[in-house]
Amino acid sequence: MAAHWNASLRADPLPWLLASDDAALRYRVLVDLLGRPADDPEVSAAHEAIPGSPLVAAILAAQQPEGHWAGAESSYWPKYRATHWQMILLAELGLAGNHPAVLAGLRVMAARIALIGADDAVAQGEVLWCYAGNTLRYLSRFGLGGSEAARRAAARLAELGERDPQWTCEHAYDKTCPWGAIKALRGLAAMPAQARPAGCERLMAGAAELLLEHDYEANRAHAGVTNHGWDADWFKFGFPSFYESDLLEALDALAEAGYAHDPRYARLLSTVLERQDAQGRWTMENSFNGLMHADVETKGAPSRWLTLRALRAAKARG
Repeated sequence: MAAHWNASLRADPLPWLLASDDAALRYRVLVDLLGRPADDPEVSAAHEAIPGSPLVAAILAAQQPEGHWAGAESSYWPKYRATHWQMILLAELGLAGNHPAVLAGLRVMAARIALIGADDAVAQGEVLWCYAGNTLRYLSRFGLGGSEAARRAAARLAELGERDPQWTCEHAYDKTCPWGAIKALRGLAAMPAQARPAGCERLMAGAAELLLEHDYEANRAHAGVTNHGWDADWFKFGFPSFYESDLLEALDALAEAGYAHDPRYARLLSTVLERQDAQGRWTMENSFNGLMHADVETKGAPSRWLTLRALRAAKARG
C-alpha cells in the first residue's frame, strides 16, 4: 500500500480486500482507496460485475415484479426487508442508478420521498433525521442529488435543523440523536454542493460539531441492544448500518463532509485504529444477518466492508 496514511496500520489489508468475490467492494476499494479513475479497466470491470455479485444478486432476486420488496402495503415494514432498506443498501453497494431494479424501487418510494419534501412535512413529523438523511444519500448515489425531490427533502431537513438545533429524537435515550446527525450529514454531503438549499451548510456544521464533541466513552454507559439486535455501543462496528450507527460511520460521515483535518477527528480516528487486528482488519461486531434478504459477511469475523470504511477514514486524515 503505497500511501503515507497507512503508517498506523499493523499490516497491509489491501490484498485481502481485493481478493473478495464481492465486485461492489472491489469497486469501492479501487476508487476510494487507490484513486483509480472510472475508465480504468479494473474499475470498469468491477462496476459492470456489481449486479451479479452474490449480495446484490440476492437482493435483486427478492424484488417483486411490481418493483417492491417484501409486502406492497409498506415501503418501510418489515424492517430491513422492505423497499426503503433495499434502496439504502443497493446505493451503498454501488448499483447504478439506471439499473431497472433501482428505477422500479424509486417509483415505489416516490410517494414517501414526496412526503419528506411536502410543505407541512416538519409540522406533521414526516421528517426524521435518519430517514431523510438516508433517503438523500441514496438519491444522490443514484445520480438524483440535484433532483427537485432531493432539494425539497434537503430543504425540509434544513428547516427542521433551524427549529431543532439539539437533534431531538424521541427514540434517543437522552433525546439528542447523534445517529440522526450522522445520517443527515452523510445525506447532505452526498448531494452536489450547488444543489443544497439554503440552511444545509449550517445544518452540516452543526452535525459535525455534535459528532466531534460527543463523549463516546460516557455514552457507553447507556448502550443497550435494540429490538433488532444492534448493540448501541459506539465502539462495536457494523455494516450495513441503516438508521443505527457507530463511531466508525461517524468518522466516515465527517470525512465525506470535509472535517477530517479537524484535530478532534484525529483523536477519534486513533480510537478506531486501536481496534484493528494484527492483519490491519476490523471485526464485524454488529450485524442484521438473518433479517435482510441476504447476509453481509459474518458477525464476529474480520469484515472487508468495515476495513474499507476504516481505511477510508484514515486516508481522509492523510
